[in-house]
Amino acid sequence: MLSALLDKDRVLRISVMTAAVFYGGTLLSVLVSTDFTNIMGQHLGGDFMAFYGASQAVLSGDALQAYDVAWFEEQLQSIGPAIEYYGLTWQYPPTYFLFVSPLVLLPYKLSLMLWLLAGFAFMALVLRFLPIGRYGLLLALASPMLLTAAVQGQNSFFIGGLFILAASQAKTRPLLAGAAAALLTIKPQLGVLIPIAYMAAGCWRAFFTAAILSVALATISTFVFGVSSWIAFADSLTRVSGDLAAGGVLYPHARMISPYSAFSLLGMSHEISMLLHWSIASLLAALVALVWRRSDDLLMRGSVLVCAGLLIPPYAYYYEMTAMLLPFAALLLTIQKNGWRQGEKLFFVAAWPTLLLLPTVQPLLPVQLGFLLVMAALFLTLRRIEQVILPVAVRRPAAI
Repeated sequence: MLSALLDKDRVLRISVMTAAVFYGGTLLSVLVSTDFTNIMGQHLGGDFMAFYGASQAVLSGDALQAYDVAWFEEQLQSIGPAIEYYGLTWQYPPTYFLFVSPLVLLPYKLSLMLWLLAGFAFMALVLRFLPIGRYGLLLALASPMLLTAAVQGQNSFFIGGLFILAASQAKTRPLLAGAAAALLTIKPQLGVLIPIAYMAAGCWRAFFTAAILSVALATISTFVFGVSSWIAFADSLTRVSGDLAAGGVLYPHARMISPYSAFSLLGMSHEISMLLHWSIASLLAALVALVWRRSDDLLMRGSVLVCAGLLIPPYAYYYEMTAMLLPFAALLLTIQKNGWRQGEKLFFVAAWPTLLLLPTVQPLLPVQLGFLLVMAALFLTLRRIEQVILPVAVRRPAAI
C-alpha cells in the first residue's frame, strides 16, 4: 500500500498538479483583484504586506517607527485598507531594511508578483547545487513547503534557500556558503548553530567569510539607520518574548514549530515550556557539533544542521520549513542508494499532505505537527548516519 503511494511517477504527477493549482491560484488572485483584497476576502499578498510597509517606511525616513506595533498597523492601512486590522508586526534586524527598501518603488501588485517569481527562481537556483536531478528538482519545487510559503507571501523562498546553501556547501563552496550564512543574519535566530557547525568541521573559509560579511552588513545598516535601529530591534524581541509569555496574541503558538510551542500547546506554563525548550536546544547544539565533527556526508550533516536550526528559536514559524527540502532530499537520495528502512515510507506518505494542510489544520489541534515532522526528519537522518556518531559498542546492527 505504502509502496503504491510512493510510486515515483504518481508522486510527481500529483505534486505538479497540486503545485499548479497553488501557484496558479496565487498569481491569479493577484491579477484579478481590483483592490488589496483577494478572492477569499483576505488581504492580498499575506505577509508580503509587512515587507512592503517596511519599504515605504524606509523611503519616507520612518524606518525605526516600523518596530512600533501601532504605528506599523497605521502604515499598512495607509497602503491599502483591505481589512480592519492586519495584525502584522516588524521584528527583523536593521540589515533587512537594506533588502526590502526597493519594494515600494513599484506598485503593490507588481512588486508582489516580482517578489514571488524572484523567490521561486532563487530557490530553483539553490536546488541546482544539490545532486537531485531533474525529477528531484521538479518534486522539490512542487513541494508543500514552498506552496504554503508562496500563498503566505513570505520571504521563506529566500531564507530557506540561504539556509540550504549555508548548510550544504561549506566544504565544497565555502565562499558561497559563508556568504549565504551572512545573508541569513536578516533572520538571525535560524543561523545560530551555523558557526558551531563550521568550527566543528574545520570549515574555516566558510566561517570567516560569514563572519566578515555579517560584520559588514551590520556596519552598513548601522551607518544608514543608526545605532538606535539596533536598540529598537532589541526592544522588539522583548515584545515578542512578552507576547509569548502572555499566550501568543500577536505571535500564535499554533503557527510555530519549536519545542516551546509544542509544550505550550499541550497546556504547559510559559516557564516550564521555555525551560524544556532550552534544554532541548542545548542538546541540539551539542548534536550538531558532534555530527559535523565526525561525519563526512555533506548532505546528511547539513540536514542535521537545518533540522536543529529550525528547532532552536522559540518562535520559528511553519513557513520556515522551506529549508526542510535539504533533509528531505538527503534522505531520499540515501534511500535510493541503500533502500528503505523501517518507518521511512510512512514518514514521507504522512509528511507531504500534513505539510500542505498545516496552516489550516494546526490551529484546531493541541499537538504541534510541525515540531513532530522536523523531529521525525532529524531522527531518520541521525539513524542513517549513526555509524559515524555513536561509539562502536552501542551501534545497532545494520538492517538486512
